[in-house]
Amino acid sequence: MYLTNNTVENILNDPSSFITVLAEYQKGKEQRLLVEQQVQTLQPKSDYYDLILQCDSLMTATQIAKDYGMTAHKFNNLLNEFKVQYKQSGQWLLYSQYANEGYTQSQTYTYTDRFGNQGFSLQTKWTQKGRIFLYEFLKGKGIVPIIEDLKSS
Repeated sequence: MYLTNNTVENILNDPSSFITVLAEYQKGKEQRLLVEQQVQTLQPKSDYYDLILQCDSLMTATQIAKDYGMTAHKFNNLLNEFKVQYKQSGQWLLYSQYANEGYTQSQTYTYTDRFGNQGFSLQTKWTQKGRIFLYEFLKGKGIVPIIEDLKSS
């Protein structure tokens, strides 16, 4: 604690003002402790987000849907209902407001149809940034992953 010359003079002239100074000091100390506790609480979440964002692996809708206890079909349709994505030529694509945010990437894969013909198709996969976007977006709609829903029960 540091006292300015002006504060010292005020205390000498009015000793009861010292109680006010101490009360303000205590209040500041309590606020600092509260902020430190909040930082300790939020730090693991911040570290987790940083870790996820550094990971460059992609996830399928099926993988993310499982976190929410849904099938990929139901999950994709839900995102479609919320105007996050639409289906074109068999591939889910993001609406323009989300398309350039780095939430998804398209991957080409080969397949063999039932007649033995080889074909190529595109599949949308979610980035870790997209996964966080989905979490925050869906949480705003009251939809949370199973693990989080269990914690609140």
